Amino acid sequence: ARFSLQGRFHQPLLSRHASDLQTWDGEVTPLFRKSTSPHAALPGFVLGDALQTGQGWLRAWAQVRQGRVVAQTVDIDMQALRWQANETAPAVLLQHVQGRLHHQAWLEGLGQDLRSQDLALRFEEGEEWNLGNSRVAWRDEGEQVADAGELQLQGFSLEMLARVAQRLPFGERWQARLALAQPKGQVKQLDVRWFLAHSDAPQFNLKTEVAGLSLQSSSSAAKPDPALWWPGLQSSQLSLEVSEHGGKAKWQQSGGRLEMGGIWETNQMAVKEASADVSWVKKDSQWAVTVHQAHLENPDLQAQAKGSWLSGASEQDMGVLDMQAKVARLEVTTLHRYLPRAMDEQAATIYAMLCWRVVSAKPLLSLKAPWTAFRSAATTRACSPSKRRFKA
Repeated sequence: ARFSLQGRFHQPLLSRHASDLQTWDGEVTPLFRKSTSPHAALPGFVLGDALQTGQGWLRAWAQVRQGRVVAQTVDIDMQALRWQANETAPAVLLQHVQGRLHHQAWLEGLGQDLRSQDLALRFEEGEEWNLGNSRVAWRDEGEQVADAGELQLQGFSLEMLARVAQRLPFGERWQARLALAQPKGQVKQLDVRWFLAHSDAPQFNLKTEVAGLSLQSSSSAAKPDPALWWPGLQSSQLSLEVSEHGGKAKWQQSGGRLEMGGIWETNQMAVKEASADVSWVKKDSQWAVTVHQAHLENPDLQAQAKGSWLSGASEQDMGVLDMQAKVARLEVTTLHRYLPRAMDEQAATIYAMLCWRVVSAKPLLSLKAPWTAFRSAATTRACSPSKRRFKA
């Protein structure tokens, strides 16, 4: 490999020891051409021992303060790169990498800050990922990697991110969830910050916008995980903010199908137009979910709704649901499809009859009851508010 090195340094005028590197400030610029040994070429902060092969050229700048490297910038144009996180992880093969990487200390030297500028990756399959101007910062806590950190990405494909994640040393549970969800879509921006990631009470904040989002529902698993649920979506638009204390989301979908497995009686339903504006917050040990506005239109119905749900104080207590819906059009024989699964078949039939009578007179439905009251409807013929706290 061809190698050149240039440096420009200065030290205090009255320094007594010119060879004392701890008094040097300046910049050093190494240049590698036709390098086939990335370990010799790339700084260890970027790839460590994970990068195994590659050829091309690199140009770097290193800022030196008092004899210590405090920041590094690398221009890279390399081909045939092979990267492997560890011995058991699948290797990531890159046809071409081109762009700029900048590294500096984070949190006054406690962590690392890595930024990209016009960085483009071409994978073995020919797919390209333009990271543009992105950033990742992390702080290790002993042997625990990235106990705190920040991540900002712009304009990338969820499919590409999922393929890369499958080659990273995540746990088997998360790899299985990722394979089940099969995420698709284009992320406009992603901003993630986390702290105490390896503790029992991690702190995090996530903001993102996704266009063309598609997911396979968690209920499609052979054995669904009751601790984690997500819906099935097709070509949706999503704006999301979430933290350990709560979050909010705005979602919209035109056409396709919506899958609400485990929530409604029907697993899948056709969608002409659908949207929702939802927020949630944790109050002590309970979760409070508010649906500020929801809209659904398909061949069965056209309706708007708003409401709230407060989780129960225990696992056996399913909480209290308060919902109001305005129905402009309804095929009454299909109403049971949109009722909670907590209502068994007989209760759903009784309640459908009640709702139809009310809707036919005035297109407004109001319901407030503990979730357990849905099941009690099966044993009572009349939908009297005094018996089950239903109000319609």
